[in-house]
Amino acid sequence: MDTGSHLLFGVTLAGLACLEPAIVHEPALAHAILAGTLIGSHAPDFDTVTRLKGVLLRT
Repeated sequence: MDTGSHLLFGVTLAGLACLEPAIVHEPALAHAILAGTLIGSHAPDFDTVTRLKGVLLRT
């Protein structure tokens, strides 16, 4: 998937989490969940960074 799709999934998961009233009433928790879902949704792309790092170290 492309980066836009990962971003959309992260925001969608954070939005679904906000259906829980306990999360809505705690703004800090809502922000933490948004950050966690955005970082987690981009986790499949982290291997690209390590691959590029390996290629750069070989040269």
